[in-house]
Amino acid sequence: MIQQVLNKQLLQDVLDSMQAQVLAFGRDERRSLTGTPMDEIGSSERAELLDSIETAQEYAAAGERAAPDRRGGATDLTLADRNTYIPRSAELSNLQSAIEQYFLEKRPEVLESPRPNDRRGGSVPMAGSQLTIWQDYLAGRRLFGAFEQTDIGWINALFAKGIRKFRGKHEFVERPIRKDPIRLADEKVRMIIFGDWGSGIPRAQNLAKYIQRELRDPEVKDWQRYVVHLGDVYYSGWEYEYKNRFLNYWPVTLEEKDKIGSFSLNGNHDMYSGGWAYYDYALSDDRFAPWQGKSSLFHLANSYWQIFGLDTSHDDAGLKDDQTNWVRGAARKDLKTILLTHHQYCSSFEEPSRTLIDKIQPVLNEIDVAAWLWGHEHRCMTYKDVSRIRFPRCLGHGGVPVYQTHVPGASIPPPGEWEYRDYIDGGLEHWAKFGFAVLDFSREKIAVRYVDEDGGEDRKETIV
Repeated sequence: MIQQVLNKQLLQDVLDSMQAQVLAFGRDERRSLTGTPMDEIGSSERAELLDSIETAQEYAAAGERAAPDRRGGATDLTLADRNTYIPRSAELSNLQSAIEQYFLEKRPEVLESPRPNDRRGGSVPMAGSQLTIWQDYLAGRRLFGAFEQTDIGWINALFAKGIRKFRGKHEFVERPIRKDPIRLADEKVRMIIFGDWGSGIPRAQNLAKYIQRELRDPEVKDWQRYVVHLGDVYYSGWEYEYKNRFLNYWPVTLEEKDKIGSFSLNGNHDMYSGGWAYYDYALSDDRFAPWQGKSSLFHLANSYWQIFGLDTSHDDAGLKDDQTNWVRGAARKDLKTILLTHHQYCSSFEEPSRTLIDKIQPVLNEIDVAAWLWGHEHRCMTYKDVSRIRFPRCLGHGGVPVYQTHVPGASIPPPGEWEYRDYIDGGLEHWAKFGFAVLDFSREKIAVRYVDEDGGEDRKETIV
């Protein structure tokens, strides 16, 4: 990630420049040439592009809010909006992808690695961004607002490409690649589960090293081992993002692909460019293809447990097609069930999707769903039992830099039970720590450990 692309004001400045350029094309095409693919975009496509720009502007404006910073001064944007802005908007996410791809491919000479002790970059080191734009290059500019027409032309063209894919999304693969469930051993099975990891920043890379430590523990070398990502590769699931932020750092190597199973659920950010790179690039990787194939669904089972990986993102925060009936038909009534999704069933801080809740209810009524694990919210939380689900858990703290705004020891709104609130002290900012869960299966019990980005164990429990 490039630090400045996480700045909300930057996105608003870019959108203004993009809009001005599209409107200029409409007034006088002969005088609006940029020497970029933008010149080849026809009038109907420009109308769609302008509509997407306006939608992004509306989303950004709706979320604006003033807040004091920790030094007591007023600022137009919160610290999070200035340093860690990850919008849940396909348009804004595609814009972030377009800006970043432009700089990586066309202007790499102005990118540099952040210097850990250089405070000119503000919150760069603790945010964990991989790159920053050379400060002298930005001197005198209103972020991107003063960029040349050629720069904006490239960003406009890349943005339009991403939006076209978003609007014409990949077909849904309605059943797992395997007719029968993948067979789990009854014991000596280790499964690592984590979500929202696909940022590629150094802290997320470091988390993968601790996951590898758990996978390569000599005590489990003869165990079945699996790694499950609960979805979201940022900003919007472009192919270069899967390559540079996800596959390059996946904790299972190519040499281990037949011994350690790899799975990745579909997240909303994976679908922001239509899911094309998720289905056709990420899942075709040799580490995922043998286990998951070209499907966002999967099913594993042993004599005690059955696990269903569901897709709540092809229809955003819903259940595409008849996944409910698939689970009802494939599930055994005598087994305890674990559901894995990207979106949440319940929350202490956000409004869950009524569509998802309603569609999954027949499963909860008929089958013993002992646990449901999800991501989406960039936090780690356990919840009290809800709708007969004894262990609802959020594991969305895998790799997105966010502020820890909840004071340790403060009360947790219902139905919350526990929230991981440790942080990295960045001076002016407290950055929430990343982490993952380790599940060790032993017949009717699953021992769970919650591990953070420093390798520390923060909580243990047993799922039964």
